Amino acid sequence: MSNLARRSESIQPCLIELGNLDPIEEYAKSRGKLQLDIGLYSRKIRGEGLKLIEIELEGKGTATAELDQRNPNIAHEFYKILPIETKVKLWGEEIYFEIPLELDDENASASSRKGDISYWSPGNAFCIFFGTTQPYSPVNHIGNVIEGLDLFQNARDGDRIVLNRKQIII
Repeated sequence: MSNLARRSESIQPCLIELGNLDPIEEYAKSRGKLQLDIGLYSRKIRGEGLKLIEIELEGKGTATAELDQRNPNIAHEFYKILPIETKVKLWGEEIYFEIPLELDDENASASSRKGDISYWSPGNAFCIFFGTTQPYSPVNHIGNVIEGLDLFQNARDGDRIVLNRKQIII
């Protein structure tokens, strides 16, 4: 075992610059502990604090979203209700569907950016903005799609969609 591997085993939790992980990544893979391609990230993270969501469009592929702190209370409550399995509804370049969450607005915004994931309180709905479509009314942004955003261009009304917690173990 290399010195680097011994050091990484002894640090709990471990804060690492993910852009420089080749030896650690290889070690993690050899121990079967790598569940996410950590090469996606170029910033420092705490493995236990990162909240990722895997979004699957049945038969079409998967995307990954990361929750952020723009509306932390809503993001936290949303993460607690996962997994969710339902049918897609489309409005322009936005996917939305009702979720079992009834919350007031926290820090709602009348605009969105491509890749935003949001909670729309009037309809108790989860939204994925994958193009230039803007919200019908203010939404609470809770994260961003960080991988596979193009997948949603293939979505059709009625497609089955599944959202699950996605964990990273380093």
